[in-house]
Amino acid sequence: MAKLTVIVGENVGTVYKLGKKENVVGRASDVSCVLRDLRASRKHSCVAFDKGEYYLFDMGSHNGTYLNGHKIPGKSKLKSNDKIGIGATVLTFTGESIGQKQDTLSSYTIINEVKKNDTGDFSIARQKIVERDVLLWRISREILNEDPQQSNSIQRDFLQQIQTVASILHRNLLILLDFGVSTRYLYCAFESVNLKYNLRKYIEENTPSVPEIIDISMQMATGLEHAHKQNVPHLHLTDKNILIEPQNKRVTVTELGISQFLSSATLTNSHGSTTTGILGVSAYISPEQASGSKATDKADIYALGCAMYHLLAGSPPFETKNMYELCNKHCNEEPSPIENHRSEVPKAFAAVIKRCMAKTPQQRPTAEQLITELSLIKQQVVYEESAYSEEGKEYLREKFGEIKLLRWWFIGPTVSIALTGIFFFIVRSLQ
Repeated sequence: MAKLTVIVGENVGTVYKLGKKENVVGRASDVSCVLRDLRASRKHSCVAFDKGEYYLFDMGSHNGTYLNGHKIPGKSKLKSNDKIGIGATVLTFTGESIGQKQDTLSSYTIINEVKKNDTGDFSIARQKIVERDVLLWRISREILNEDPQQSNSIQRDFLQQIQTVASILHRNLLILLDFGVSTRYLYCAFESVNLKYNLRKYIEENTPSVPEIIDISMQMATGLEHAHKQNVPHLHLTDKNILIEPQNKRVTVTELGISQFLSSATLTNSHGSTTTGILGVSAYISPEQASGSKATDKADIYALGCAMYHLLAGSPPFETKNMYELCNKHCNEEPSPIENHRSEVPKAFAAVIKRCMAKTPQQRPTAEQLITELSLIKQQVVYEESAYSEEGKEYLREKFGEIKLLRWWFIGPTVSIALTGIFFFIVRSLQ
């Protein structure tokens, strides 16, 4: 049966079944599709069935009716996944023409499938309306354990969560460009990126320096801080959804919103069994998630601590193929000291990682506090590297002479100790 689904607006998630007649959409209480939208007219537009097809036309509204971003001048034929704009509300049309099954994602052309698993698939696709390449995520309704009575509820939860993510724009978060529902899929379209440049691959191919790792960590924390301020935690941060571009080292966190939705949805996997609550077990899973407790944005801080540890050590804090053993380790064991893997790691940096990976969420810093601490550590590391490098020594020797250089070497450690003291004072005041 043909239907309209609200994807933006006060009625988000609401589904209106369309009869084979004239279906009026507007604010009036006696119309077929009632919208809670003050910018919509009482009888704004109409979706009419005629000769096996559905058509959209405006009913003399004040603001006009829009189809796929364009104001319609008259009667327009509808096809599946068309987006209808009425006032401040956006609806998706889903339907089939008689004798011809519509493509479930007709507004996209799949170019290349990137990865596929039980939680959906990612593809590079062409968005026809605006002629741009996007990273398209789709999850089949067959994977979602959709009881017909719960189908509308699942759609509503998905659309509400993704609509919030759509308003979040940050250079370290993958930008959401489009989202919706179709006859077979829930889907999101993101800016096109290469998913192969993830954190795991970056570590396999590089041995990043401590300053580089601090910079990468600050970018991750900055992106998550922006999301946390919008009350959107990630809740499934892994070495596969943190991307690092090889050339400019830009960090991009992906799957924001998707992970939160899938962690609460009931999924049916390829073997027919169902799971609810935990979206897989990642190497960065927090103790509260591993034990089945409610997770907050502090779970992201724990995952960030694991990512920083991974970057420094070259391997995650805990490694085992058994997911129950992995959960137990995150809940009850401490990883080996990071200094055992990288002796040159500043003590302040090691201490920050340890705080991020505290077993109790309340003992972990916020993303904002973490950025402040990392910024201070970066200043200290850059200062020490510039002062004690061979180039730095030669510069000082030429500028001040040998005697003054010896004085500088005495002053240098003193300043370094002072900076460390100031750092710990600020950290204690933030707690």
